[in-house]
Amino acid sequence: MTRHELETWLCRDGTRVPTLAEVAAVLGMVPDRARGLARPRRAIGLASLRFTIAVLRDIYPDDVSVRRWLRTPRPELGGRSCRTLVRAGQLRAVEALAVREWHTTPVAPALAPTVYAASIA
Repeated sequence: MTRHELETWLCRDGTRVPTLAEVAAVLGMVPDRARGLARPRRAIGLASLRFTIAVLRDIYPDDVSVRRWLRTPRPELGGRSCRTLVRAGQLRAVEALAVREWHTTPVAPALAPTVYAASIA
C-alpha cells in the first residue's frame, strides 16, 4: 500500500484528526512549544506528524505505546529515537519508519479487511 493509499484509509473524511495539543502530548512536548508546528511554513511538518500519529495509533493500542515507540532508540537511526528526529525536523524519516512498521505489523484476522476497497468505503 502506498503512502497516499494509507493516508486515505487512515485519514479519510470523517476521521478525527489529532489536535495540536494531542500531537504535543504524544511527542512529550509542551503545548506552547508545539504551536510553532502550526505556522504556515511548518504546515507540511504538522500534516506529516498527524499522519505519523494516525499510523502509529492504528498499530498500537494506546498513546502510551505510541510514546514508547517514539522514544525508543533505534539502530536504523544510529541509536537515536524518532522523537529526537522529530525535534530535529526530520519528520519524513520518522513517517517512513512508521509506515514501514505498519506494513510489517501482523493484523488480527478479525480486524483485517478482506477487500481494501471495502475498507475505505
